[in-house]
Amino acid sequence: MESSLFLQSPSSFSSLFTAKSKPFPSPKPRFVSIKASIEKPKPKPKPKSETTSWVSPDWLTSLTRTITSGENDDSGIPIASAKLDDVSELLGGALFLPLYKWMNEYGPIYRLAAGPRNFVVVSDPAIAKHVLRNYPKYAKGLVAEVSEFLFGSGFAIAEGPLWTRVFCRSAERLVEKLQPYAVEGKAVNMEEKFSQLTLDVIGLSLFNYNFDSLTTDSPVIEAVYTALKEAELRSTDILPYWKASLCCFLCGIDALCKIVPRQVKAEKAVTLIRETVEDLIAKCKEIVEREGERINDEEYVNESDPSILRFLLASREEVSSVQLRDDLLSMLVAGHETTGSVLTWTLYLLSKSPSALAKAQEEVDRVLAGRNPAYEDIKELKYITRCINESMRLYPHPPVLIRRAQVPDILPGNYKVNTGQDIMISVYNVHRSSAVWEKAEEFLPERFELEGPIPNETNTDFKFIPFSGGPRKCVGDQFALMEAIVALAVFLQRLNVELVPDQTISMTTGATIHTTNGLYMKVSQRMEFKELKEAIDQVELVDAHAHNIVSLDSSFPFIRTFSEATGDSLSFAPHSLSFKRNLREVAQLYGSEVSLEAIEKHRQTLGLHSLTSKCFNEARISALLIDDGLKLDKKHDTEWHRNFVPYVGRVLRIETLAEQILDEESPDDSSWTLDSFTKAFIVALKTIAAYRSGLDIDTHVSKEVAENGLVEVLQAEKLVRIGNKGLIDYILTLSLEVAERYDLPLQIHTGFGDRDLDLRLSNPLHLRTLLEDKRFEKCRIVLLHASYPFSKEASYLSSVYPQVFLDFGLAVPKLSAHGMVSSVKELLHLASTKKVMFSTDGYATPETYYLGAKKAREVIFLVLRDACVGGDLSLMEAIDAAKDILSRNAIAFYNIDVDTSSSIPQSRISPKSQIEEPHVQEDSSSFVRVIWVDTSGQQRCRVVQAQRFNRSVKKNGIGLTHASMGMTSFYDGPAEESKLTGIGEIRLVPDLSTKRIIPWTKQESMVLADMLLKPGEAWDYCPRETLRRVTNVLKDEFDLVMNAGFENEFYLLKNVVREGKEDYVPFEVGPYCSTSSYDAAAKIFHEIIPALESLNIAVEQFHAESGKGQFEVSLGHTIAFHAADNLVYTREVIRSVARKHGLLATFVPKYDLCDIGSGSHVHISLWKNGENVFPASDESSAHGMSSIGEEFMAGVLFHLPSIFAVLAPLPNSYDRIQPNTFSGAFQCWGKENREAAIRTASPPGAPDGLVTNFEIKACDGSTNPHLSLAIIMAAGIDGLRRHLQLPDPIDTNPADVAATLNRLPETLSEAVEALEKDKVLHELLGQNLLVAITGVRKAEVQYYSKNPGASKQLIHRY
Repeated sequence: MESSLFLQSPSSFSSLFTAKSKPFPSPKPRFVSIKASIEKPKPKPKPKSETTSWVSPDWLTSLTRTITSGENDDSGIPIASAKLDDVSELLGGALFLPLYKWMNEYGPIYRLAAGPRNFVVVSDPAIAKHVLRNYPKYAKGLVAEVSEFLFGSGFAIAEGPLWTRVFCRSAERLVEKLQPYAVEGKAVNMEEKFSQLTLDVIGLSLFNYNFDSLTTDSPVIEAVYTALKEAELRSTDILPYWKASLCCFLCGIDALCKIVPRQVKAEKAVTLIRETVEDLIAKCKEIVEREGERINDEEYVNESDPSILRFLLASREEVSSVQLRDDLLSMLVAGHETTGSVLTWTLYLLSKSPSALAKAQEEVDRVLAGRNPAYEDIKELKYITRCINESMRLYPHPPVLIRRAQVPDILPGNYKVNTGQDIMISVYNVHRSSAVWEKAEEFLPERFELEGPIPNETNTDFKFIPFSGGPRKCVGDQFALMEAIVALAVFLQRLNVELVPDQTISMTTGATIHTTNGLYMKVSQRMEFKELKEAIDQVELVDAHAHNIVSLDSSFPFIRTFSEATGDSLSFAPHSLSFKRNLREVAQLYGSEVSLEAIEKHRQTLGLHSLTSKCFNEARISALLIDDGLKLDKKHDTEWHRNFVPYVGRVLRIETLAEQILDEESPDDSSWTLDSFTKAFIVALKTIAAYRSGLDIDTHVSKEVAENGLVEVLQAEKLVRIGNKGLIDYILTLSLEVAERYDLPLQIHTGFGDRDLDLRLSNPLHLRTLLEDKRFEKCRIVLLHASYPFSKEASYLSSVYPQVFLDFGLAVPKLSAHGMVSSVKELLHLASTKKVMFSTDGYATPETYYLGAKKAREVIFLVLRDACVGGDLSLMEAIDAAKDILSRNAIAFYNIDVDTSSSIPQSRISPKSQIEEPHVQEDSSSFVRVIWVDTSGQQRCRVVQAQRFNRSVKKNGIGLTHASMGMTSFYDGPAEESKLTGIGEIRLVPDLSTKRIIPWTKQESMVLADMLLKPGEAWDYCPRETLRRVTNVLKDEFDLVMNAGFENEFYLLKNVVREGKEDYVPFEVGPYCSTSSYDAAAKIFHEIIPALESLNIAVEQFHAESGKGQFEVSLGHTIAFHAADNLVYTREVIRSVARKHGLLATFVPKYDLCDIGSGSHVHISLWKNGENVFPASDESSAHGMSSIGEEFMAGVLFHLPSIFAVLAPLPNSYDRIQPNTFSGAFQCWGKENREAAIRTASPPGAPDGLVTNFEIKACDGSTNPHLSLAIIMAAGIDGLRRHLQLPDPIDTNPADVAATLNRLPETLSEAVEALEKDKVLHELLGQNLLVAITGVRKAEVQYYSKNPGASKQLIHRY
């Protein structure tokens, strides 16, 4: 049976190979032995009651010769002489083995007699190609005839990511079931287990039905083997007596069926298989009919049941029940049979080749890094794929293909065949022929190039025929290969395997090659490294060596992000391994196409500040040391980088500093002398002597030599470049003296770099003279760049010199995957883990930082994991070493004051996925919700299938009407005065940095979206762009960043029916901060809080509030843009988790006019260079805040009446903002005064008298968070521009002094009027947006004034 599987993957596999191509020699007797590890089974005497196929020895051959000679045979095809010994191979054995023997005796084509029937056996690629491709001339013939009792025909379709999940789940089940064998050291039949695995996969894929054969013995497997063996036996039966039996079977007459035991057994097997398939079809048909499902989309996949059967039934195609049954039956049988055999023989071959097994496991560990394989990983598992390819070469499935000539034909080589001639194409012979393949009998996965396409019959010119060929080729080849890759990867990731000794591994066939007695192996658990992986992912990195980032309009070519090459050499760079890998990594980060052009376009759209934030957030670097001596066009100064990293330090480059001094005039206007230069020189902390004169430093260089060197340098050119060895050695020695005196470390460039470097002079062994100098034995030295390719030499120096430390930046990520791992391993051959440090060597572009951080985590994991496997380290020692290398060593070495103890990372670098989830990778989620928040504060979404999202939406967005930003809380249509209508469309474009798997439904993702008119052009009404724009004003004018944190109050309501009417009431009635109230809601919070943390949203506290059934969740502060995004997701989480528990969560400002309202109080602080600058610098300030803080807050207080129209956007909001309700009804501020509209806060730990932030009470849960923070920031900017001052604080209840204060707007109408008059806010937020906001608000006022009871429905919108 050659149609081994049924599905075609979305991605095509195609590839180069290394096959020997030479013509067959002329037929002559020769012998090629079967591989020694395969022992031919000895014929066993069979019980008399057991029937076998009737095949002739010598007399049949003679009969064939007589018949053909009588016909004047001029075919030119030699006739094989079948001996009695050969018959035993055919009787219930492996048909292909005697065919192989006869190939060696008679050549690549011969005639084989089987009674009146005879076959032409083909073992030549050219003839095989001719037969398989000429479908009109050659039909399946005998195959269809002998298997008609079982199969019809088959086809299907599918999606790769969906099947990858099925493969993973089933493979994990296999590993789980093998655990007892691993623990007890018992042998297990892996052929049996792989058959069970693949039956489960095919059941889920075809029928969404779990045979669960890994747990229970499935009679279907035995029935399949019986049926396939029967099909093979019929192909060699002399007399097709089974046709009568089959006829009886079909007609209900069971004469011969009850007489011949073989036929009785086959009949029972076929009946079981057919009944199983028919039952599954009936069940699925019933579901489809009941749900009225119908395909109306070319991308249709039912996510709850993505099976092939579901698709076929939902398609409503006119297919007969019998045809459907036969289609699915052929898929079931062949699909499970082939992949099980492929896995069996691949594991057998790997167990016989320890080096190949080790290489395969290394690849799995490197690519997956502890994860389950995702669809995108399959193309990276190149060696695993080649092992499977090579296994299918040595043990092809099927080993023989049969065709029948429909017309007379002449084969290549001028061999004639007549109509009706049966032809056997021995794939086994082609694959093992020494005339076709070098070392044909050996298992050599490398014979197929790793970087080439997947080998198949086309690109090997039919020397390799893995899935048949031509029009009749197996349509499920890609599915089969994907399944095998994923299953083998999961198996090798978790388990080691060892072949049980002294067992005979012999072969037999069904449709594929099986073992005769099973494949018994011992499995053992590989070390679990989940803890190590998590520790590495969570550590905050200290980047101990990097360079400045440049502006987007710098002349620095972006291509150099991926290569150290310059000039003409850059044209070859894109073909290097590291270039290709790193380009893919960055494209994946941005969600763009994998090309330089697409990434550069995305960079221009995103802007430098945004893309730098994204890269550094992903990298999670807590401290950064910058060598600013690298000359780069339009580079940002060191201070600029503090916007993205909490701690930034400067590394001075000795040579650059010296050149800057010499480029200036001498202090006394005279010529420079060595003495005057030395006095002007400042301590340096890095040298690039390797680039100039080499590392053979003479620390005893004379002053005279250095003086002469200085003269030479000054005479050479106006712009100084110091290259004189004497002067460089003198400067470096001077620096060492200063470094020794002040205990400052010195970084030394070693190993590779750009073309200016003479690699011969950068070997760190040249430093021996310096290291042996007693004056500098206490001076701490860092050898940069892993000293590659001298990593072993660096490791040696570090092991024998206590002052020598190592840094592997640049080697990671600029080397190939293997090169990165090997260089770091070489550093650790001798060096202490306490002396190796991480750096990115990032430069010019933020992407270099991202790549350095991401690959460093991966490489350190692989290196330390191997150290554990090799017995060098325990798991806990490896975790400790990882923290040392990535962070703690540098903190101690450079004396950095930074906290790296964060256990909840804001972002985590891990391959392919942000959030770990057992089976669903983020990009393979079934649906994606694209979310936006409109002008009225309502959160809305469009939902698309993940496949469409990945293919189109994430790049091009979704169309959305202009009216969407003019909608009100009472009607899903635009307010007239918003000036927005149904005419015109914008693009809702996902911000991929916000894409998250939804915690409460793992089959979906959600992502926030920007509103664009076209790529790169934001819409005036986009809330996120408005906040982004105002944020840039604050940064550009005042170098400030606003942080915000929200307190979310909400009610939990339950549905009741009163007098036949539905109503919502509080689900509990406890008081403020009641433990009983919390107990009532504890189950809900045990889901809400972990869900928020899984979204990287920090929760500071949560408790019961004053209202009946009211609660509060307070979020940690972060930069304003992220705070707004977090608030959107927080509302989604709370609503959805409550709904899961049968409750309604509402953020409506005033749910019950007789109870407390719900706010969304917002805390504001100002930051500069990573420090909070809102507090005063000391306790002398009158109000405990800095002048910057006071001016900003004064601006907010001044514009508060106008701001109300955005912070409190509903008429219902003003029912909440009342005196004596902690909601801020009067225009005033106070210190820790919760009745004031603005409260300054001094949280625990703040110095006495100093305030760290201020709280605005008016903001509520119906506000658009991005617009709220934008208008607050705009008001603050006005305060900074005009240097506004605060009035005196109110230290009593404002209601008690109401006569002296302004009452803030008491209605939405008043707030709208104030906003319309506030020209400053119009300027900062944009006129069009303000018109839309006020237009929507006026419509709200008009509607609710006429329909006061309608506010009760707001609980369903907010």
